[in-house]
Amino acid sequence: MQASGLTHAISGYPLQTHAERRRAGHYRLEVVLERRAIAGRWREMARDGAILPIHADSWLDAWSATYGSAADATPLFVTLVDTRHNRDVIGLPLVRRLVGGRRVIEFVSAGLAHRNGPLIGALAPQDEPGAERLWRVIVSDLPAADILRLANMPARMDGAVNPLALLTAARPSSSTVGPVRIDDPRSDWRAGLASTFREELRHAENIFEARPGARFARVRSISEARRVLAELGRLDARRGAQDHAHNAFHGALLERGLGAGEVILTALKIGETIAAAMIGV
Repeated sequence: MQASGLTHAISGYPLQTHAERRRAGHYRLEVVLERRAIAGRWREMARDGAILPIHADSWLDAWSATYGSAADATPLFVTLVDTRHNRDVIGLPLVRRLVGGRRVIEFVSAGLAHRNGPLIGALAPQDEPGAERLWRVIVSDLPAADILRLANMPARMDGAVNPLALLTAARPSSSTVGPVRIDDPRSDWRAGLASTFREELRHAENIFEARPGARFARVRSISEARRVLAELGRLDARRGAQDHAHNAFHGALLERGLGAGEVILTALKIGETIAAAMIGV
């Protein structure tokens, strides 16, 4: 099991002089507004690179169809190219919005995911000097904005160093997350827990299992997934917490990813009543 809670953030938009831009060397930045224009290139980069769930086709397509089509959103799918090898090295799914009268560029997943970050290709820089050269191109060649804000980035992704976390401009995020990776069977994982925690976990399971008809279920059909999402929407409405934009995004995510296996939906049911659900990518 591996766990890490520290994430990094970059905020600001430093101006670059022509001399600083020339020191960026052999990187070129390309921006497209439509994801389909770079989808194939990003898939190729991901084959031997490092990704996060937000880089999945289903996630980005769902975002583009919902949040990305909002009037105040300009999608910016950014690719950094190493011109020495003509290879894509970094992919950045970004969006520019107007926030408090300022043009802000940030990850498309801001507010939707606990971990954000670049798609890291095999030839991405893995040291600070290389990362700084890459950064000079980013801040010089991105479309005009007042603030560039990249938050909640892990320092490492799938064993690869996140170049943006190496920058002198990066700092620990104000919020942290605790991703947990379990490679061993669940029984081995449980055996490795502290005895107190094992007892608390078993107590919670006993309470759950004592409830007639209570069960966890994986939802595999899109028709059942729609029913689960609709029921959760009704529950949120009764609590006054309904978020139509989030519901639309989750619906689009399930439509695109459930059948392909990119998205997993599980539900807590009491009989046939939906009590809670979780979407994983």
